[in-house]
Amino acid sequence: MRTELMRATQDIHYALHSDPVFACLMDPQLTAHQYARALSVFAEFYGAIECARDSQSHFQELSLTSECNALSRDVGPRSGQASQFDVRGREELLGALYVAHGAAFGRNSMRANVASQLPELPHHFLNLPTQSNRWRSLKENLERTGTDVLTRQRIICGANTAFSFIARVSKLKQLDGVSALS
Repeated sequence: MRTELMRATQDIHYALHSDPVFACLMDPQLTAHQYARALSVFAEFYGAIECARDSQSHFQELSLTSECNALSRDVGPRSGQASQFDVRGREELLGALYVAHGAAFGRNSMRANVASQLPELPHHFLNLPTQSNRWRSLKENLERTGTDVLTRQRIICGANTAFSFIARVSKLKQLDGVSALS
């Protein structure tokens, strides 16, 4: 299931690697403003997925509370106006959680650059340890749940929804930055 999920989402996933909001986190010229903007996108993303997970009362062991709390410490509480994130049912939620928990591996790769470029800023989110027990639980859930074609399609749909959501939030933050400069 995980191999199928990676294959089905690789284009949208790799497109985010060159997204201006996230690509700058690896840039040796990273600014505090760029870092804050990227963290605000992550805060919106993690907060929306955690809200969906909590409202559906599924996958308690895959809670994103630690990520949300760390982001709140880095950038302050999320604004009351959350972007709309809509996953339908347990399988789509599992696909979205796959994206959120998988992002921890990307977080690990940007940590050193951010810490060296902006040592004076808080790094609670980037310094969160990858919780191998949650990743293991997620993989087990994927394999246990994705046993038929229709279910696998719903899981993939949820992952694509999550990737699309973070891309949309990033685009909105970029547009907000442009209008703020005008």
